[in-house]
Amino acid sequence: MSPLRGLQRRFGPRTAFLGSLCVLFVFGAAGCDPVDPVDPSIRPAAGPRADVAGQAVGTDAVSPDNPDPAVLEETRLAETALGLLDAGRYEQAEQLLRGEVDEHSEQDRLRFLLGIALQKQKRYGSALVELDRALESGRRFRERRHADHFRGWCLFYLGRPEAAAAAFRSHLEVMPGEADSHFGLGVALLESGDPEAALPAFESAIALTQTTPDRRRDLAKALIRRGDAYWELDRIEEAQASFQKGIVQFPDHYEGWAKLARAMDRLGDGERAERARYEEQQARIRVGATLDDTDSTSESDASSKEDLP
Repeated sequence: MSPLRGLQRRFGPRTAFLGSLCVLFVFGAAGCDPVDPVDPSIRPAAGPRADVAGQAVGTDAVSPDNPDPAVLEETRLAETALGLLDAGRYEQAEQLLRGEVDEHSEQDRLRFLLGIALQKQKRYGSALVELDRALESGRRFRERRHADHFRGWCLFYLGRPEAAAAAFRSHLEVMPGEADSHFGLGVALLESGDPEAALPAFESAIALTQTTPDRRRDLAKALIRRGDAYWELDRIEEAQASFQKGIVQFPDHYEGWAKLARAMDRLGDGERAERARYEEQQARIRVGATLDDTDSTSESDASSKEDLP
C-alpha cells in the first residue's frame, strides 16, 4: 500500500497508506524498506530509504553532514505527529501541527501531515486546502509522492469523482502497486457513471490484496464494489458471484449481504434472497449498525480510510 505502512487499523479507520508514512520516520536515518502493511512486514535495510516498491528514494535530509537544527526539529515534530496519527489521535495531531504551521510557514511536510489529520476527521475541504498548499512550493519531502492518494479521497468525498479519479491515476503512475489507490480509482469511476472502466481498477485492487490474510476486509470491499460495477452493467450473475465472494471474505459486511439478496431476487431465487437478508440483520447486530448505516468506501476504510487515509 503505501509509504506509511504501519499506522493503520485498516479502514477502520485509517489507511495503510498512513501506516507507511509513519514507518519512514520510525526507522530514522538508518533507512528502511517499508513493505505494504497490507502485504509483508517492515524490514530494516541499509543504505538509502526505499519506498514500498523497494526503489531508493534518497537519504534523509538530516545527516551527520547536515545537522540543520530546523530540519532536525521538523523531523522530530513529524515523527511525533505520525505517532499520534498511527494511534488514531487525529485531533491531538492536528493541535500539535497547527501550533507549528502558520500562514507563512515553509514546513510543507508538517502541513502535509496536518492535511492527513484533517482528512481522518472527515474534514475533507480543509484537508484538501492543506494538502494542496503543502505542494505549492515544490519543496521536496519524502511523503510528497503520495499526495494524490490522499487528495483523491478528499475529492471523492467532496463530490468530485472525476477529479478524484485523475488524482488516483496520478498516484498510481508513481506507486502502481498501491491497492487502495486502485480501489479509490474504481469507486471514483463507478461514481462517475463508468462501471466498465471501474472493473479493471477493482480487479487490480483484488489481485493486490487477495494474497494477504490480514486484508480480508479490504478484499471484501473490492469484491463487493466490483459486484456493483457488474450490477450497473446489468451483468447480474457476475454481480451475484462477486457479492458472494465478498461476504465469504468478510461476513460482517452487511451491505454485501443486502446486495446479494437483491441479486438473488433478480435471479429468481427467493429462498436464498431471504437467507441473505437474515444474514444481513445478523451482521448488523454483530457490528452494532443501524438500518440507516451504509457501507464505507473510504480510503480503505479506502479503505480505503475507510481510513487514511
